[in-house]
Amino acid sequence: MKRLFTIAIVLTVCLLGKAQDTIIVSLDSPGTLEATLAQISEDAKTNTASLKVLGPLNGQDMMLIREMCGVKALNTKTQGILSSLDLSDATIMPSDEPYMSVYGIDYTSHIDEFGPFFLYNCANLTELTLPQDIAVVDTMAFAGCSNLKELELPGTLREIGMGAFINCSNIQRLIVPDEVTELGVGAFQRMEGLEELTLGNGITEIENSIIVMDNSLRTINLGLRFQTFNPVVFYNTPTLEQVNVDENNPHYMSIDGVLFSNSLDTLVTYPPAYPTEQYEIPEGVRMLAPYSFYNAMNLKTVNLPSTVNVIDTVAFFQCLALEEVTGGESLTTLRFGAFGVMPGEEPALTSFTIPASLITFDGGAFFGNYLIYPDIDPENPYYVSDENGLIYTKDITRLCFVPGLTEEFSLPETVTTIGEYAFSGTLALPEIYLPDHVTSVCDAAFSFALGTETIVLGKNINKVGTQVIDYCVSLANLYVFTEDIPDENLDEYSFLDESGTVMEQCVLHVMPGKAETYKMKKGFYSEEFETFFFADIAEIENSDGIEKVTTRLESTTPRYYGLDGTRRQFLTKGLNIISLPGGGIKIGMRR
Repeated sequence: MKRLFTIAIVLTVCLLGKAQDTIIVSLDSPGTLEATLAQISEDAKTNTASLKVLGPLNGQDMMLIREMCGVKALNTKTQGILSSLDLSDATIMPSDEPYMSVYGIDYTSHIDEFGPFFLYNCANLTELTLPQDIAVVDTMAFAGCSNLKELELPGTLREIGMGAFINCSNIQRLIVPDEVTELGVGAFQRMEGLEELTLGNGITEIENSIIVMDNSLRTINLGLRFQTFNPVVFYNTPTLEQVNVDENNPHYMSIDGVLFSNSLDTLVTYPPAYPTEQYEIPEGVRMLAPYSFYNAMNLKTVNLPSTVNVIDTVAFFQCLALEEVTGGESLTTLRFGAFGVMPGEEPALTSFTIPASLITFDGGAFFGNYLIYPDIDPENPYYVSDENGLIYTKDITRLCFVPGLTEEFSLPETVTTIGEYAFSGTLALPEIYLPDHVTSVCDAAFSFALGTETIVLGKNINKVGTQVIDYCVSLANLYVFTEDIPDENLDEYSFLDESGTVMEQCVLHVMPGKAETYKMKKGFYSEEFETFFFADIAEIENSDGIEKVTTRLESTTPRYYGLDGTRRQFLTKGLNIISLPGGGIKIGMRR
């Protein structure tokens, strides 16, 4: 009787002409899919392109469905051609028999769960309808379903697992139902065709890798309860044009696709591909949040209202098209990377006015921007600049910023401190001398000083921050005229260079009799890694003062570097750093 019933269903579908290739099977018990298909046709398992299943499924049935979709285990191909699968009237039941084994771990079916790796790499699938009572779409459940064009998630869904939709590259729109409260790491990564993602009212937070490499995503819609996110979520999506939020959300509001705090005092996210060249920040906004304009590729002009006080960490970082910043007469705080770029990029912004109101200026605010020359309002009570564009605190005790194309400088005798990132990104300084009146060098003070071959620290240096010479890729010699720097005033990684070039080529020069001390000294040597941070160590022969220092890395031919510090064989298009034979640096342009 069962066989007659099944055949009757198939014949009915064919006669109606609605889905001529669809096979519909009705199961009375789980684990019987293969036997039921065999009643219809001996080759139904391999020749079925469209299948609708009614009734209960278990792990045995799930394994068969994978084979019908053209894949077994993780990647083994089968002869299956199944491309359309309708499970709307099916239910998934628990079983002990695994449908998949991944690196020795067996995965079995659980009630109302689309289990881990269930349809992993089922690239034949173009159409899929899920069971209407599914509660969980687990880890990698649809990963690699690269030809699946659309998918409706049922309202019963509560959880989406890690990488569930990774590489589902043809789905254009996806709506996460309101009952979903958990999103796994990388749930929607590499959905290259995804244009619009809607997160329902159950999602309160999203972590930073959820949509990495989704290179078509233009719109994200956030729900009522959304409140926490990592800014990386948005700036890792270069095509993003709009971030919208439910109008009743108590934490955020959206104005024309730009995300603000609900009180409008903070601009939270300006989408990277926002389709305008000019943007006027609304009056009332007091803070531009960290990463808020990160990688805004179309933005050329931005107007800061009189209410803005804070431009936070890397707010306009990597805004390469940004040419002009107007307004901002009430600005009090300019944080690290606020108008920075990655070293090697060519920014459009060359000037910025530091208003009289500015109180806090991080030396790395223009990190990597070698063209910038900030102006300081003469009425500013906290900062001042000299004729070369170097910025100091008003009492001229702390050096805050050195323009990237500075070729030479002389520190006033009042300067005692080299601030964080002060020389960061300088290209044209082959030598940096810190006279004896300088006592303190702050974090990353010389980091990415790409054109510097020699750094000399005077006799009275007694405090050094962390990674002060990081990515100084041309550095050949570091002179330390200080007899001893107290360990408590050194960081564990004071002279660590993560690029590794300092360790390969730079010689540390210390006072006579101090070589053994410095070779094992904190900050110059890491106990954790049992590593000396320099290529060699030598004792200074002429130790009377820094004016006696003349040693450089010997070279008989020019050496070429990109602005990111990468060694090159020849001059390349754009700006190049040229290290001259016998010492010296110049900047070269090849068109």
